[in-house]
Amino acid sequence: MDQCWMLTLVLVTYFCLFESASTEKIGNIATYKTSSFQNPDSNGELNHVLLHNTLGNVYVGAVNTIYRLDNNLEHQKNASILPTCEDERNCVNHNEILFVEPLRNALITCGSYTGQCQLRHIEELTVTAEIDNYVASNEDKTTIGLLAPGPGNIDWLYVAATFISAFPKNNIPPVSRRTLDPAVPDALLLLARKDDDTVNFNNRYKTDPFDITYVYGFSSSGFVYYVTHQNDLSKVVRVCHNADRPVSTRPDLDAYTEITIQCGQGSSVYPLAQAAYVGPAGPNIATSLGKDSSDLMLYAVFTKENNSALCMFSMSDIEGAFLATVGNCIRGPGGISVTHLEGNKCDSTNVPEITPYLCDTSDLYQYADNPNAVEATLLLEQAGTMMSSIATSIEMNYTIAFIGTSSGDLLKVHIESGTSARYYERIDLGDAPVLRDISFDDTKQEINILTEQQLLKLKVESCGQYPTCQTCIGMPDSDPYCGWCTLENKCSRQDDCKLAEETRRWLSYNVVQCVEISAITPFRSLPITEPQREITLTVEQLPVLQDGQTYSCQFNDLQRTQGTTVGDTVACSIPEINARPPIPALEDNVKMTLSVYSAETSMNFVFVDFNFYDCTRHQKCGECVESFWDCDWCVFDNKCTHRSSECRAAETIVTGNNSTAVGENRGPEFCPQIQPQGGEVLVPVGISRQIAVNVSNLPETDMIIYKCSLLVEDVPQSVGAKKVSENVIECNSKAYTYKADDMNELIAQLSISWNGTREFDDFNIFNVTLYKCDVDRQDCSRCLAVETARPELECRWCGTQCSHIDSTMCLSSALAPGSQCPAPELEKVFPETGPLEGNTVIAVTGTNIGQRFQDVRSVMVGQQACNLTGLEDQYITGRSVSCLTASMSPDIEQTITIAVAPVDGGADLASTGTVTFNYRNPEITSFEPVVGPAAGGTRIKIMGQHMNTGRDITAMIDTNVACDVITKNNSQIVCHSANSTVGRSGLISVTFDGAERNSQESFTYQPNPTVSAIQPQKSVESGGRLVNVTGVHFEQIQSPMIVMSADGETFKEDCTMDTDTLMMCKTPNVISAFNGSRSAADTESQDAGFTVGFILANLFIELDTFTYVKDPVFYRFEGDGNIQDLEGSKLQIQGERLDDALTESEVKVFVGSEKCTVDVLANSILTCTPPKNQPRPIDFRSKTETSNLLPTVYVLYGEEQVLIGYVRYNTELNLGLFIGIAAAVLLLPIVAVAIFLWRKLRGSRKEIGEILLQMDDLEKGMAEDLRIAFAELQTNVTDLTHDLAGTGMPFVSHRQYATNMLFTGLDIQPTTSDPENPEERTERAMVQFNKLLVNKTFLLAFIQALDDDKKITVKDKSTIASLLTVIMMLENKLGYLTDIMITLMSNQVGEAVDNNRPKQLFRRTESIVEKLLSNWIALCLYDQLQDRTAFPLFLLYSGIKVQTEKGPVDAVTRQAHFSLSEERLLRGSVDFKEMTLKVVVDSEDGEKKEVRVMDVDAIPQVKEKILDSMYRNKPYSNRQRASTVNLEWRQGRSGRLVLQDAALPQMALGDDKQTENLQKLNTLKELGIPDNSLMALVPKETLHTSINEATSGYGPNDANVFPRDTEQENGTVLWHLEKPQDDVEESEKQKKKRQKELALTGNKKSRDITFPRLLTMKGIIQDYVDNMFQAILTVESTPMAIKYLFDFFDSQASRHDMEDPDIVHIWKSNTFPLRFWVSSITHPNYIFDIRPTPSVESSLGVVGQAFYDACNKSDHQLGWESSVNKLLYNREVTRYRGQVESYYQGIADMERIETSDLQREFDKTCQNFTGLFSKLSTLLQLYEFTNRNKDLLLRAMEEDDICEQENLSYELEQVDTILQDE
Repeated sequence: MDQCWMLTLVLVTYFCLFESASTEKIGNIATYKTSSFQNPDSNGELNHVLLHNTLGNVYVGAVNTIYRLDNNLEHQKNASILPTCEDERNCVNHNEILFVEPLRNALITCGSYTGQCQLRHIEELTVTAEIDNYVASNEDKTTIGLLAPGPGNIDWLYVAATFISAFPKNNIPPVSRRTLDPAVPDALLLLARKDDDTVNFNNRYKTDPFDITYVYGFSSSGFVYYVTHQNDLSKVVRVCHNADRPVSTRPDLDAYTEITIQCGQGSSVYPLAQAAYVGPAGPNIATSLGKDSSDLMLYAVFTKENNSALCMFSMSDIEGAFLATVGNCIRGPGGISVTHLEGNKCDSTNVPEITPYLCDTSDLYQYADNPNAVEATLLLEQAGTMMSSIATSIEMNYTIAFIGTSSGDLLKVHIESGTSARYYERIDLGDAPVLRDISFDDTKQEINILTEQQLLKLKVESCGQYPTCQTCIGMPDSDPYCGWCTLENKCSRQDDCKLAEETRRWLSYNVVQCVEISAITPFRSLPITEPQREITLTVEQLPVLQDGQTYSCQFNDLQRTQGTTVGDTVACSIPEINARPPIPALEDNVKMTLSVYSAETSMNFVFVDFNFYDCTRHQKCGECVESFWDCDWCVFDNKCTHRSSECRAAETIVTGNNSTAVGENRGPEFCPQIQPQGGEVLVPVGISRQIAVNVSNLPETDMIIYKCSLLVEDVPQSVGAKKVSENVIECNSKAYTYKADDMNELIAQLSISWNGTREFDDFNIFNVTLYKCDVDRQDCSRCLAVETARPELECRWCGTQCSHIDSTMCLSSALAPGSQCPAPELEKVFPETGPLEGNTVIAVTGTNIGQRFQDVRSVMVGQQACNLTGLEDQYITGRSVSCLTASMSPDIEQTITIAVAPVDGGADLASTGTVTFNYRNPEITSFEPVVGPAAGGTRIKIMGQHMNTGRDITAMIDTNVACDVITKNNSQIVCHSANSTVGRSGLISVTFDGAERNSQESFTYQPNPTVSAIQPQKSVESGGRLVNVTGVHFEQIQSPMIVMSADGETFKEDCTMDTDTLMMCKTPNVISAFNGSRSAADTESQDAGFTVGFILANLFIELDTFTYVKDPVFYRFEGDGNIQDLEGSKLQIQGERLDDALTESEVKVFVGSEKCTVDVLANSILTCTPPKNQPRPIDFRSKTETSNLLPTVYVLYGEEQVLIGYVRYNTELNLGLFIGIAAAVLLLPIVAVAIFLWRKLRGSRKEIGEILLQMDDLEKGMAEDLRIAFAELQTNVTDLTHDLAGTGMPFVSHRQYATNMLFTGLDIQPTTSDPENPEERTERAMVQFNKLLVNKTFLLAFIQALDDDKKITVKDKSTIASLLTVIMMLENKLGYLTDIMITLMSNQVGEAVDNNRPKQLFRRTESIVEKLLSNWIALCLYDQLQDRTAFPLFLLYSGIKVQTEKGPVDAVTRQAHFSLSEERLLRGSVDFKEMTLKVVVDSEDGEKKEVRVMDVDAIPQVKEKILDSMYRNKPYSNRQRASTVNLEWRQGRSGRLVLQDAALPQMALGDDKQTENLQKLNTLKELGIPDNSLMALVPKETLHTSINEATSGYGPNDANVFPRDTEQENGTVLWHLEKPQDDVEESEKQKKKRQKELALTGNKKSRDITFPRLLTMKGIIQDYVDNMFQAILTVESTPMAIKYLFDFFDSQASRHDMEDPDIVHIWKSNTFPLRFWVSSITHPNYIFDIRPTPSVESSLGVVGQAFYDACNKSDHQLGWESSVNKLLYNREVTRYRGQVESYYQGIADMERIETSDLQREFDKTCQNFTGLFSKLSTLLQLYEFTNRNKDLLLRAMEEDDICEQENLSYELEQVDTILQDE
């Protein structure tokens, strides 16, 4: 059996190899791409790219523009390179040269338009100098610039440029050396002296030039080389550096030399070099060529016609060719020089050595040339491909070439030797050609590819795209970068595989044998009932494990079993019987995956199928013995078994093909079976027949009863049978039948059984043909004709019916074949009419129309013969004959007759029956329309008489343009026009069986319709929205349609024509696309893009994307029975997404059958004006009376009708009367209060709705102002943050981050150093304690016991959790801590489910477990925070800070003019204006900074803003404090005044009639400081004359941190903008009262002040909020730890059968957003070294609350108690919730996290915080809590059985013993 399996494996492997060899490997660019930059100008082209590693900048030169990108290819800056042009529309400047000039550290760009260059700032890209010299060629020519050493051993720019004949570029030399000398003025840079620094064309060339195309330049061994092609030849040219010679000697370029290179030999020469690259040979190539691996090679791609080739030249060969060329030119005779260069010459001087003259010609030669080519072998040819670029890299011993093509592909080629290369992968980069600029980043192993439209940074490999070992290695398309990492079960680079250098740990790409289980002993399949036993696996390429590591076996996900490894074998046990999965119904086996698990990598790394089978599933012998398993068949027992020994004694056993038993009767041929039938078995229905069947292997006994069964129409018809000979069984006589009356024959299968259910096998299917003579043989002719009743059926015509010869019908009379049948009887003709011209093929139908075609002698139409010639194929035996009519003049009815030849040769038999044919003269009277589009498809209606005459009717336009006939009747024909040309016109012609009739008028083709726009471009998913489609030529279109397409689905809807330029369409319903094929993540999305198109006759016009959004949700009325009591004049309906794709005019509301006029439609509210009087109680939809006698309220939009509820018009009198009758007098006060509260609640909801509408209206009205304000804010924030790339964000240190996140609010802080001189016993005790902490049993019991004790405070539990977290971090045991945390959380889930309170889990942080979870999330998110989410958070903070400071902020109360928090808004209106101060930074004459402030800013605030500007983005802890400096106002040289913080105290009379001292903070306005004043910050000890000097006793405070009601030592109270009142401090009750009044009492004045400022702040910073939330909710950047946590929640829900999906959502939201992000958004100073002011912090708190609301799935009903802050973000929260849902679903859809990957992430997380805290001190701190609760812990240990078994209570006591040990 194993041999068979191995043979199958070999064949499959061979097949796969063959298939792979013949199929091109196409790589997925998404798996390669790390970053990209798309050309912003789609009409332009990118030209060059420059990577400047020093600054990390990437420069891209393009048409008319230069771009600066960062290392991730993110756009940073761009600048125009467009020169001054007379006509800018035709001014196109391609970038030709792009490099950083090292001495000036400046960027130089040269363009094609003038050929001149610019010196640019390396960061800002601004032009610092225009360079006068002409350098570059035109855009359609080539220019290559190259930095290389030159005279003076400094860098020069070497330029090669194609000749341009037009002035002034005709003076640009082909090769030049251009100065970068720092002493040269910028304008004269790139100067090349004609006699010294240039190679020049002679006049003969300039008169008759040819193009020299330069494709590559490089510097090597003292020379600059250029690869070119010219005149169908490829050449390498070079000039000398002469770097060892001083600049003053001006060494010339006379040693310029050319050689020819050739790719291929003979007829296979590729002449034109397209790109080249110089790189090392690499070990394998060097070995094949006998060179050193570091020897340089010139790799080049060449083309011929539309084909390309790769060749490789040794640089030593090229250098040798140059040496020979110079030698030939010097020594002669026959030396050759470059004839088109000025001054070329060769001497004939006998010099002993040529080398000295390679760079010093000594006037012996000038411009040597050599036509003898250096040849290279073709390494690779590609037909139909134009290679355009190349670069090579070395991976281990392999040389890999990356080749770009002009069609936008990247080819990966393995150069295997000096004579062969293997092309193994193609990556589609797009449609734009790949340019020659291609380079590697060796440190990151990335390649930078430039195309005309994008710059791509790609990995050099994508090993992850190979999922299996078989696809990774040993294949024709295997990647040399990749190999199979055996124990990690992945395809990877060698560096990414642990211990890859060990044998068999990493299998390189060319290893044929993968790691695989090649054999299993005893078998790779066993019976399902086999007891547990040991099997041995032989594993090819099995690595040797490190000491102490083992292999295990695992079946599916069952528990692993320890394996015994010997060499390449692993022995282990199969699962116990009850652990094996059941065998599925109708199957004979169940497949399990057997894998080998490595303890070293914690991974299953090799897999094989292992089958458990059940032979008894087979009920027939043949199936049994042909199965894949070890099965035998017991004939008499009639069973299949894996133990033939269980068969009865003397049993006949048929041994299975795969059985291990030894037997003579092996295989299905020994089964009792029916032999193949010798011929057809015919059985007439209703006639008794016996059936003889040949059989074999009959059981050897006489005690057998046989039975035959014929399966007819799925019902067996059985009869007894007997053995008539050794190998024949005869079925007893029986009359069979079947029900089908439309089948004259039916095939039925015969089976034979013996002794009951034991069936003979029938491998060939024994069929019996049952038949009925009377079916489809209704007349004599069809009954007796050979074509319809073959003779072996023995059918006869018996009077009136066709029957079998043995039937009772045929006893009296029967006509046999060859007998004479009755004369024909005709029934009908088709068609019944034809044109007068004849030529109509008619089909005459009846009975007995001959037994063959030749029997029909003639067909007559009237007195004219109808031609039968050529129509034999249309003859239907006995039933129908066809013929062609002749022409006839009179338009009269003609009788048809047929004559049939008799059998006996007598007179013909004439037909009976009257059938007539009419000749008609059709006539066209008119048609419509007379015009149609050139594309065709017009539905033309042709009117006339007798328009359905004849059989074949065709229509044409202008003789040869088809019009396809669709329908026809006597009065008209309808046809569809084909396409033609605009303006073509012609008559309509119709042919009736070849007879042509023409119209009087012409049909004309007109221009096709075009569609220009569609408005609106959005619809709800249920469709029905009316859109306006504009264009031209619509009126000629008859049935226009709109088509929406997405994901292969199309949805159509009819349109109606309005005018020739306007069409109205209803959008189709696309709900199935939202709910069907879209992924879960997409389904949660609120919108989807569809492609919109239009079917206009034969045209399909496609437009851009059309957006569908989910349908709005209208909430039902909340009252009992959904009844709404109407108060006032407006009816309000609430919902979600109401105005996403609908306007007021598109929504209708009906109360009963009367209209409620829609006034306002906002995102969440609709208001309408109902009828004045309550309408009749009618249901709008059914038009019937409602059961509650109230009118319904329906909302109509599109095609939808939504029931909202019922409305009841209320009056005070009726309500009071009802209550008065219903209640006793004693209850009247209670009822009155209830009514008041009820009305107040309803009123509050109504007013809340009005507030939301007011806010929506305000936002819409402010939209343009907000856009301008945001643009200004963005500029300010950009100015604030532009230097982050250099300085980075002001993050707190790793230590401070951990302290902030773990210990904020706790009394204990972790220490950073060990105790001084700790005692040895202390260290030993803590080692013992640490051992306990890493014991899982102990730590679980430890945490559980402390958490269960209610006496331990929440703060102490949090401290214990944080200290424990620090210890595990320092131990690099975050994975272990995770295991502990998950175990405890799992226990909590179980308890919560048992107590029916799962929704309350993880809501607070009151236990050790919950604090551990908070700590764990904070640590695991650190890397994501730094890499992804910190920047948008910092921008959000910066944006809020900048915008807050654009208005007044009270330095004492912290209230601000601009805020998101209603509580922090200034109550009154403060007049203010912005002013600018000029601040001295260094010295009086030094740098001055402009700082923007408010004129009402207090002096401390001004100081703070100045310090903000001076220390921009610097850590706050490192900057100067405002309290340590004075603000000094300077005027002139000596005028210096110190501005004091506060004015003189003032006496005021308080309400208690006591006097109090009020001291106001000074403002710039009150001190009279003018705009643009000069200021300086000076230390407080440096004092000059000061304003209000008497107040210098005022205590130092930083700006914005004055305590509210600040009281000085002398009893004074500080104030700034708002004077203190008696109620300065609001109680919570007062605050709620004020909020309620603001929201509900209609305080319009308050709203008019508050709302605009709140909304202004919100609108301006909204983009920053959106970006922050988007960054948080990005699936791709989510750490694996969060995926692991969310998967845990999902698994717990599944484990406990929780059907409510909201529970898991709540768990996720309680952990991820609540525990980290809400806190981080509100307190960014936990992350950044900043000090947010209370005003800024309160705004951040509103954003944080909005994020929490978005994650909270419960629907928050707004009411009077709702804060204005909640109202502010009410609309956005709905949108954010969709993002949260999509985020949670996206994480769920991520691939399962591998344990090893998660552990690596944990390791990295621990590394972030390694060594930051003292482990010993932290252990001591934790032990202090442990010792305090030692008795509690010891009891817990003693009560726990496992703890007792491990003696953990003793181990804990030992810690204290060691500490007490003297």
